[in-house]
This record gives sequence, C-alpha cells and structure tokens, in this order.
Amino acid sequence: MINATIDRSRGEVVLKYPALCHRKDEVVRFYSNQQAVNIWSIRQRVFIKDVLAKFMKQRQYALSLHMTSRQDCALRRIDYVLRNYYEKDSLKILVKKVLMLESDIIEIAPGPKSRFYEHYVSVIVCLFNWCKWYLNQF
Repeated sequence: MINATIDRSRGEVVLKYPALCHRKDEVVRFYSNQQAVNIWSIRQRVFIKDVLAKFMKQRQYALSLHMTSRQDCALRRIDYVLRNYYEKDSLKILVKKVLMLESDIIEIAPGPKSRFYEHYVSVIVCLFNWCKWYLNQF
C-alpha cells in the first residue's frame, strides 16, 4: 500500500507507491498534520479503487465466455462498492466495505494455473491483508 513520509521542516509528504502498481512516487505540500493525513487517506482510497477496478475489468474480460451467475453477481457487487463508497466516505468505511467483498473476490479469482494468478496473490491478496491490518489498527 502507499507509504507516507512526512517532512515537517519542508512541509511535504512523500507518497511511495508499491512497485507493482507502476505509479510514480508523489511529493505533496501540506500546511498541517491533519492535511497530510487527509492527503494520504484520499490517495489510499483512490489506490484501492484503481487496483480493484482494474482487477474487476480483467476478470470480466477473462470470464466473459463462461461466466456463471454467481460470478456475474460478484462482479456487480464489487462494481457497486467501488462506485458508491470510494469517494464520499472515509477510508475506514471503504476498507470495511472492501473486506465484505472478500468472498466475491474469491469467486472471480483466477485459478492457480492462470497467468494472472501471480498478480492476484501479490497484489489483491496483499490489498486484503493491508485492509485487515488497517481495520485492526484504527
């Protein structure tokens, strides 16, 4: 997930993204500690949404020829959460909603022989582990 380093003397927060997401690190100016936390929270919500949206699109494409009704329902629930909770609610609420999608994510997950399985394990499973950690911390 996104690591934030606050440099109070310069009034900057450095946001470092995971290597697998292929995003450039950011340096954002802030004027208060609360603003720095808000910046991190907003970027974290956008990151979660982007990762899950890309995963969902890839799985829609991969399952398009032989999708079951359960998989279709799972994709619709994931889409609903991403559209309705990422922008207007807090990071904690989004994390709770994402954790509620765990069975849906498992329903559409690629099989162990799929070329996308490594991405699933290294990105999506790590995202869920971080969400569980975040909920336990805050």
